[in-house]
Formats: sequence, C-alpha cells, structure tokens
Amino acid sequence: MSTTPVGGPRTPTTTATTPTPTVSNTTTTTTPSTTASEAATTATTAKNVDGVDAPRRAWNPVLSLLNRFGTVAPMSDAQRAGDLAYRAERSADLEAAMPKLVASTAPFHTLIQEAHRTLNVDKKFSTVVRLSSIILRNNLENEGHFRTGPNRAGPFVAPSSKDVEPLMKAFWLSLREHWALWLCGQVILGVSFVQFFVALHEAGHGVLFRTQRLNVLVGHVAGFITLIPFGAWQPIHQKHHIWAGWQDRDPTTMALVPRTLSRFERTAINMAWRTGLPLFSLLYRVNNFWNIARLLQLLPQRRVQERMLRSAASMVLFWVAVVVVAGPIAVVQVCGLSMVLGFMLQEPIMLSQHTHIPLQLAGDREVAPFSPAAQLPFTRSLRFPSFISRYVLLHFDAHELHHEHPNIPGWRLRAIDRPTPNDMPAFAWIKKARAIPADVFMFQNRNTSGLDV
Repeated sequence: MSTTPVGGPRTPTTTATTPTPTVSNTTTTTTPSTTASEAATTATTAKNVDGVDAPRRAWNPVLSLLNRFGTVAPMSDAQRAGDLAYRAERSADLEAAMPKLVASTAPFHTLIQEAHRTLNVDKKFSTVVRLSSIILRNNLENEGHFRTGPNRAGPFVAPSSKDVEPLMKAFWLSLREHWALWLCGQVILGVSFVQFFVALHEAGHGVLFRTQRLNVLVGHVAGFITLIPFGAWQPIHQKHHIWAGWQDRDPTTMALVPRTLSRFERTAINMAWRTGLPLFSLLYRVNNFWNIARLLQLLPQRRVQERMLRSAASMVLFWVAVVVVAGPIAVVQVCGLSMVLGFMLQEPIMLSQHTHIPLQLAGDREVAPFSPAAQLPFTRSLRFPSFISRYVLLHFDAHELHHEHPNIPGWRLRAIDRPTPNDMPAFAWIKKARAIPADVFMFQNRNTSGLDV
C-alpha cells in the first residue's frame, strides 16, 4: 500500500541551495563525557536542519490513540535528555496555568459532581467529576508523542493507558442516560472528530509517522471516523495542492465557481449558513470523496481508481458492521450529535481557507499550476488562540504556511518566521463571514462583493 505523499516527493533537507525559512539554524551534539544536565540544557535549544525547534512537539489524545498502531523509535542519550528537559519545562508551565484553568471550569465541575451524586456512578469512573481538568492535564503533561527527523514525524514515546483515558471517558459519558454526562461526552467526541480530520490530513501528506505504511494505516482509520475514504482523500488533496489558485481546476473549489444559483439553492445554503447547520461539511464530503462518477473522471489512473473504490467499500462495510454489532440506537447515541458538532466545528475552518478570495479561472486555456510560494495570495489562515491552535488543531489553521511548506508537519508550521498576508483573527473573521449571505460569501469574492472578509 505504498503511496506518494501529498505535495510531491521530498528532497533532502541538507541541500544548501534550497531557501529555508528565516529561523536560526543551530545544531548541538553531546559527547559521552557531557553530563546529563548539560545535555538537557543544550537539547532544549537544538534545531533541526529546517530551522524548527527539535524538542518542540505536540500531543493530543486522538493522535496518541492512533500511535498505538505504531512502533516505538529508540532514543539516544541526547534525545532522552532533551525530552526530560522539555517535560520539566512543560511541567513548570502546567503548574503555573492549572489554578486559573481549573478555577475557570468550577461551574462545570459542580454540575458533574451533582450528576455524579445523583447517578451514584461506579467508583471505577469516579474521575469523571474532574473530567475537564483531567483531559487538560493529560494534554499538557503528555505532549511529545511525535518526534521529527528532518521534516518528518514519527512515534516517539510508548503510549500508556493514560493516553486513551479522555477518549474512553468520552465514550462512557456518551452512553449515560443523564443529559449532562451525555452532552459532555458528545462535546469531547465532537472536538476529537476534528482532531481525527487533522490526523487524516497529516497522514495524507505522509508527515504523521516516519513510514508510509503507518501513515496509510492511520489515514484509513481516521478516514473511517471522519467519513472520508483515505483512498479518495489522498489523490484529491494532492490535486488541490497542485491546482490551488485555479478555482475551476482545483477539485475542492470547482463547485464554488461563480454561477447563477436557483432559488432553491440560494434558500438552502443561506438558511444553513445562518442557522449553523453544517451543510457545506456534508456536501464537501459527498461531492469530493463519495461522488464516484466524478472521482473516476478526476482520477483516470486505474490503480488510483481501484484504491479509491476499495477504500470506499471498506468504509461502508466498517460502518455496517458497527451498526450490526452495537445496534443503531447506540451508534446514534454515541456518534449522532458528536458528528454534527464535529461538522459544525470543521466547517468555518475549511471554508476560510480559499473562500471569498479572488481566485483565477482557467476556462479552456492551458495553464500551469502555481508554485507553493505563489499560492499564498489565494489562501487564508485563521489565527486561533495559541492553546486551541497548538493542542486542538495542531496548527491546521496555519493554512498559508501549509501551502508553502506542504511537507512540514502542520504542528510545526508556526515556528516558521514568515509573514502571511491573509492571516486573520479566527473568531472575528468567523463572525464577519457568518453575517454575509452564503450565496455572496461562497460564490463571490472580495473584488466582486466589495466586502473586506
């Protein structure tokens, strides 16, 4: 099942003629005579050849769970010392941040405690009363399950039962009868749904693990959960990176080429956009990854078509088996609202990336793709608060940098010192975009609408 990473084959990062981002480029080594404390100090300032801090890693419970499919990479003494120093630094940050964070969630804790007393929850799950702070603590304490080679990610630390606690508790909560516990579990699973989509995206680029076999395996797992067949996602997303900027050549933006909409289309998309119903997230999947006739036209290579059809068929069989084994009521109870919430959280992020930006139309002309650097004017990034961007989205919101450097793991993009002209404050931009009718926002751009969005 070998595949080519999105964005084309990699080139060695040690080539001196390749321009690199303007981040200082320093490397350090540790000799056998160096003490552990010295190694820890030098390791925390070490840089990879691409200019990104080596010990800086991101973690979240979804990727940690997926890491169970991986193998543990051996650590050298210098790596181990750097990891210990980094964890010590993060522990200090955690101790400073936790009182404020726990205090801010006190009303939530009171609600869960009351539900806990009412339901007489089994002692095994007594930690549910502190669920929000436990998940937060797990995220902050256990980050670092992925380490890079040059521009590559891979499994680093062996996962433990603690890594899957948040997801297991979310599933358990989603099966409770009390509405507060059930709703809490659905919210956590909805956020996890977005993280699985990020994992799908990173696996499609071949930067989630060191080996393509693991990237493909985890890509399929994440695809099953996000309802996107990995066999269709990878080639379509590759075409997106090739043709970004040409609206009628990019398969993910073709549907939004300016045209006259019927009354039904205008009413439907405006109502969905105004009420927050994630119609675009649904149509994005159906049109780009489940429209078999369209996919066969876009992907003429027989081998790619066979891989795409196998992936789609296996996903259908997977969900049929889940419904048969667990029962339709349990599936709806666990996956219904959480999947809708995941679609709703994902929709503004996806629409922000290339919508209402002036794009080029090729028509019948023969045109050449824009280079990665030339795609920046046709791409938008959202700037979420650092905690959300780093721990929830793995910097998936840094879309301009991603198009310029598609082979760098997403969670490392913010370390690149590069101005991005279309980097917008996330919540302010979403508020402005929601105030615009959907037919104007999606089928026009700044030049034609006169709106600064």
